[in-house]
Amino acid sequence: MGDLEDEAKEALVGQQIFLALKINGIQNVNKVPTGADNLIKLTDNKDNSGLYTITHAKDSTLQIGATESVTEYRYRGASPKNYVTFNNEVWRIIGVFPTDDGTGNIENRIKIVRKDSIGTKYWDTSGSNKWSVSSLGRELNSSYINTLNTNYAYDMIDNVKYYLGGYTNNTLTLNNMYSYERKISGSGTYYYSSNPNSWVGKIALMYASDYGYAAGDACTGNLSGYSSSTCTSNNWLYNSNNEWLLAHVASGSGNSFLTYNGGVSSGSVSGNLRAVRPTLYLKSEVQITEGDGTSSNPYKLSFTKNEDTSNANAPVLASNMIPVYYDGTDKVWKKADIKNKTIETRWYNYENHIWANAVTVKEVNRQTYLNANVGTPISMDDITTMWVWIPRFNAVTPSNYNGGTKALPNAIDVTFVKPNETAIDAFTFGTKSLSGFWYAKFELSGTLVSTCTTETCNVSSLTIKPGLVSLRGQAVNSFFYAGRSMEQTGNSFGFVSGEVDTHMSKNNEWGAVAYLTQSIYGRCTTSTTCTEVGINNNSEFRTGIGAAAGSYSSSSAINTYDTVLGMGASTTGNIYGIYDMNGGSYEYVMGNYNTTKGNTTFTTFPDSKYYNLYTGTSYTGHALTETSVWYNDNFLFVTSSIPWLMRGGLYDGTSASGVFATSRSAGSGNTYYTTRMVITNE
Repeated sequence: MGDLEDEAKEALVGQQIFLALKINGIQNVNKVPTGADNLIKLTDNKDNSGLYTITHAKDSTLQIGATESVTEYRYRGASPKNYVTFNNEVWRIIGVFPTDDGTGNIENRIKIVRKDSIGTKYWDTSGSNKWSVSSLGRELNSSYINTLNTNYAYDMIDNVKYYLGGYTNNTLTLNNMYSYERKISGSGTYYYSSNPNSWVGKIALMYASDYGYAAGDACTGNLSGYSSSTCTSNNWLYNSNNEWLLAHVASGSGNSFLTYNGGVSSGSVSGNLRAVRPTLYLKSEVQITEGDGTSSNPYKLSFTKNEDTSNANAPVLASNMIPVYYDGTDKVWKKADIKNKTIETRWYNYENHIWANAVTVKEVNRQTYLNANVGTPISMDDITTMWVWIPRFNAVTPSNYNGGTKALPNAIDVTFVKPNETAIDAFTFGTKSLSGFWYAKFELSGTLVSTCTTETCNVSSLTIKPGLVSLRGQAVNSFFYAGRSMEQTGNSFGFVSGEVDTHMSKNNEWGAVAYLTQSIYGRCTTSTTCTEVGINNNSEFRTGIGAAAGSYSSSSAINTYDTVLGMGASTTGNIYGIYDMNGGSYEYVMGNYNTTKGNTTFTTFPDSKYYNLYTGTSYTGHALTETSVWYNDNFLFVTSSIPWLMRGGLYDGTSASGVFATSRSAGSGNTYYTTRMVITNE
């Protein structure tokens, strides 16, 4: 009731502001000048900005500007006022451009480039100049993009269409290069073989034409001649590093354009290590709030919108659960605003790969935290369990790597849906349609006083936290009863059995997380650009440790869940995802062959809502047969003699472990086997 009253007050205040503005003659109250709007006012070198207008005549052979002219605003010359702070780093503004978001919607956006290189890299390690599958493109849109986590940098960028045209050689003029980059077609002239003419994604490289236009009118002739001192001294984009550009050489499969000694040249994509300066477009809503663009007073950006357009169902919290967001500066989880309205305290935005997190805390401080103000730090020492919300969704059953390859499958098509709409079966619990469920953020850790044989065993020492040794050595039945015991009366976590159902993960619940991971809300930035979840390769079975996918085992525990490599081992590639789903320990799930007890001590099988029953030699759905050997993950299905499913693989599994990895066991306890818990709301 309080929330409704607050919203009514906010609506009333909004109406009063609207009327006040209207009375004072301000009619267009919805239009707030964007950063792009403010920069455009500085064109034609106003205030020595260095910004100039460039108009390209319409051309029916181009992907943009086919029916009407295109007007751009570019920074040109030796020292324009285009410095900007982004991600707490120095970047430069290339200009303001009519930009296609990949759906045909075109609006003016600011395009920026990092001032300094992030290092020397190959354009593509396999020797292909096809940007959509290049190793550099994948790195920029996976491990690198996840480093853009300061001052809401990630929230400020979005998918746009990058044009991938090139030419057969570098003997061409600036205006020609601009045109060639944007050609609709032209195999053998502008595109090598079947290379696509565009790519939709977040981060790429600058165009060769970007580099050329930055030189201003001081340079004429072919781009290869921009190495002259006249050009380099008047080109703010020039530096002494030879760096990669986006365009490829269309006469073959192995070369792309680059800058060399200031001129535009070309080189082998796998034979040359060149500097890399990431380039991206800001969302149109981004505003400029401070600065004048000089190096001593760079522009400051602002983005206050927390609009999650994914249609994901809002998390349903039990009375003991506290919503949290991560403060990367203080390196601590803090209490979030349950309404999720402001970007500063928001705790989920599935469109931006931020999955909702919630925690339970020790009883001694539980009421203090539940009653605390938004923004209150929650000590990891007080946290007992950590959970991630998986919203209800439907999915197109994947097949044939969804158009990708065994090593690099494409995204799974996931659509968030409401409780009354069709969804995959993980969102049906017994007879109830779920709006979502809570999945344990880490493998189960802590201790059991003894083997669990009923739903009232002592589980007060169980934890779900990072950096702890996972609980292993229990049979399936013991893990199952431990999960059910977490909601018993007087439990240490604060769960109320009438509110929730706590249980060991079923296989279809693991499968739902795997599907969401391999989607544009998880590890995919586009339908064709996905990266594998990193592996927990810690040989001491510590939770939340991360290494690159396929890495060998290690006793090192330095790559914790809050480091770059650690976050690379989460389902989102950031700290808001689920960990230990690749490597760590084998994880028992409640998936069984033909109600076969195996080596468990179940007297009778649990209620059917607590396990998935398999009766054949394969199963399509639940991330089983349909995703078999994706990312080269191991695949073994249950049988009558080995009836219990396990997921994720082991810390030393290298490429055989993974989110889609499947193994099997007779169900007995083993030093390599653990499990994971789930909460559904009653």
